[in-house]
Amino acid sequence: MVKSNANEWSGRMQAGGQVRAITQQRHVTFNTSLLRKTNTMRIACIALLGSTLLSGCATSPTPSSQAKPVPPERLFAFQAQAEAAHGTLVVTRDTGLTGSACNTILYIDGSKSAEIAPGETARFYLEPGERIIGVNSTQFCGGGLKERSLVLDAGAVKKYRISIDTSFSMDLAPTAF
Repeated sequence: MVKSNANEWSGRMQAGGQVRAITQQRHVTFNTSLLRKTNTMRIACIALLGSTLLSGCATSPTPSSQAKPVPPERLFAFQAQAEAAHGTLVVTRDTGLTGSACNTILYIDGSKSAEIAPGETARFYLEPGERIIGVNSTQFCGGGLKERSLVLDAGAVKKYRISIDTSFSMDLAPTAF
């Protein structure tokens, strides 16, 4: 049986990185530089995995032509096409993991107009002029009310998208999609 004291142990750690430990009367040898490399590699892998997961959580634009229409039971206003001149507002909610557990309420001029789930789109037929559109979460997903002003001309089609970033900040912005 080999006995070791603290001075002998630290002296061995400093000399070449080789350490010999006695565990249950067995000699176990390991290389401390390899241990440091392993920990560095573990931290790098965890950081890479974490950033990959977070970037995968942000929403992605969905073209309105590829999005599912909002079911009629979640459309509340501005659905009838007027015989008079009107403009069309198309609002599409992005797809993605962030905020996917909650629907988004769309307001047009302060009126609750639709409840939109991820990957859905809705069309609204509005009289020409200036409009205020806003979005808010239906439940605990946060984001708060976000509003935008737009001017809609007769015969024009304006497209907006609802997005949510990884900090659950909701946005409503014009889009080409």
